[in-house]
Amino acid sequence: MKNTPTDSDSRLLTQLTGRALTATHLRDGDHVIKLFHVAVPAAVAHREAAIVRTVSAAGVRTPAVHEVFTHNGAPAIRFERCPGTSLLDCLLGDTTQVSAHAQRFAAAHVKLHAMKADDLPDLAAVLETAIAQSAGRVSTSADDHGKRFPPGPHWLDAQILNRQETEPIQEAVNVERISGADTICHNDFQPANLLIDAHETWILNWLNATRGAALADVAQTSLLLRFAPLTVQHRERLPKKWLDIEDLRRQFHDEYLQTYYRLAPFSTRELAAWIKVRAMAWPASFPQPYCDDDQPWGDIQFE
Repeated sequence: MKNTPTDSDSRLLTQLTGRALTATHLRDGDHVIKLFHVAVPAAVAHREAAIVRTVSAAGVRTPAVHEVFTHNGAPAIRFERCPGTSLLDCLLGDTTQVSAHAQRFAAAHVKLHAMKADDLPDLAAVLETAIAQSAGRVSTSADDHGKRFPPGPHWLDAQILNRQETEPIQEAVNVERISGADTICHNDFQPANLLIDAHETWILNWLNATRGAALADVAQTSLLLRFAPLTVQHRERLPKKWLDIEDLRRQFHDEYLQTYYRLAPFSTRELAAWIKVRAMAWPASFPQPYCDDDQPWGDIQFE
């Protein structure tokens, strides 16, 4: 195959998922190759390519798919190469622009949630499966949490996980299914997955995309911004004054939620319910999120 990438011309473009890396992004002339690990089934690459075509047809700005192929036994997708820099790199490169970057990030999320797509997986079904799979991580003691059990959200503690707490959460999931929500939900909407330049914003990495409730996607982003681990590669780029990454994350997160609320007002009660739902499906490989039960988004005041 022409222009098939080799190790010698590879360049990591962006990566901040907090999971084990499943793919490397390689620059190949006017294209970018997403090269998955050999252990990743080819069906995964075909699924992401199909999702990208679906959301692109719905009007989302995202690099076009040119082909799905195999390189040295590993599945790969050849994408259009778009100009711009990842929002995460912009953020770490100039921490004086945290608010401006967060506002642009929120505006891009609001714009995405104005778009619909029927031909995507149902988020409610995905969440129910993930929550069922996480049931084995329930801790019976806050002191034991993280010691005898793999990381998991504190809402799964036995003293909280009871009928009174779970009924409104289950209701939120059921309401989504009944209403047939078809908003495009990225489910990994974070700064590393946006490319920006002076005029445009492109959204990358669509493998987890579904159709569902916009607030469910906002809730996931809230958790990602606060709790998803930052790679060593990006930690090393932090200026000395930002060695405490939590300050940067908190400022960006709060500005994001406040801006989203100004652009598309929402029910804070529903957001709280969705944060609990998303936390129940939180990946075991991520640090455990600890949040206030009544106000799980932190100290933000919505006005």
